[in-house]
Amino acid sequence: MGLVSALGIIQTTSDHHSNEETAQLVNIAARCAKAVYPGESQPDIPRHSIRQTFKLEPSSFDSLTKVSALYVAERVSVDDGRLTTIVVSIRGSKSIVDWMVNANNHAADVKDFINMETLNMLTGQNDTGALLVHRGFLASARELAPKIRPHLESALRSNPGNVNVIFTGHSAGGAVASLLYAHFFSNTFTLYSFLDAAHISLSIITFGAPPIFSRDILPIFSSIPPGLVGKGELWSIVNEGDPVPRADDAYIRVLLRLIQKTDAAGAPAPTNRFLGFAQRGSSKPRQQLPPLSLHALGTLIVLRDANADAADPEAEEELRAEVLRPQELGTLLFANFFAHKMNSYLEGVGRVARGEVNGKSGWLHSQLSRVEMEQLERWI
Repeated sequence: MGLVSALGIIQTTSDHHSNEETAQLVNIAARCAKAVYPGESQPDIPRHSIRQTFKLEPSSFDSLTKVSALYVAERVSVDDGRLTTIVVSIRGSKSIVDWMVNANNHAADVKDFINMETLNMLTGQNDTGALLVHRGFLASARELAPKIRPHLESALRSNPGNVNVIFTGHSAGGAVASLLYAHFFSNTFTLYSFLDAAHISLSIITFGAPPIFSRDILPIFSSIPPGLVGKGELWSIVNEGDPVPRADDAYIRVLLRLIQKTDAAGAPAPTNRFLGFAQRGSSKPRQQLPPLSLHALGTLIVLRDANADAADPEAEEELRAEVLRPQELGTLLFANFFAHKMNSYLEGVGRVARGEVNGKSGWLHSQLSRVEMEQLERWI
């Protein structure tokens, strides 16, 4: 069926949140994913008070310990009281070239890091298949988990109300965040009993994250019944044109050959191409792409300009947020390296947070009421 319209990014798996509040969770995650990069300041999120409670600097002798930080964002709501979001943010690679160089890495089994027995218990399945991931990303997640644990536990004990814990990151940071999410979620009953509470929801929201899992494990998490443990949002946000969310080894080889050919011919490489969508029904030959061999964790949501291929070059940008199914992703040729930049993700997510997406011009009733303003002023 291909791409479908998604206020899916703006719909939540929990009836507790409105569409707007779900979009705000994505915005919070994006701001915190950006804040861990060098030279960045504290995240600035409208209607929220946010503070950093922990930061881990990289190790000097290896690259396993990625820069990580923990943020606590709070907002006062008349209907729901104080809303608390705890964000575990992992920094991505310094450049897309760094990631592509590191992409050719042997796979490793995650059976002693992600507890498949717990996931089988929660879903009623008997999934015994091997789950392999990028060895380098797994080593980084192993290094970070025990260092993050005490600070996450402390933040949760300091905030006993309803809390959404978001694991997030951009690029390689999103890959490591995905492993940490799966690790903490699947070990709530064995290692992390402080997470096993009705008021805690665990979410994974990544931006331009590379695929790292040898098979699609989203159906496993999606089939966990609500109420057993705090399953929150599972989103993998993708900018149209960003090659990293598609970039397994075989795809990278095709992409590099294509870039070499276009450079030699003096022609630009393709940028925003939705092969199989924008050109559906076209008789133009398509670039043969290798099948998907790796998967990200989370429902793929692509942010794209619906007017990018309009005949009128002056056509105003029309932002769309659409569900992108894995089989559709396998037909796409993305080679716009600028689309991978975190600033590009922030621009699109900021518009989603304001409700300027999928034909909307803004959220209804999105302004603070007088009562909310008074409560917020007293609280801050």
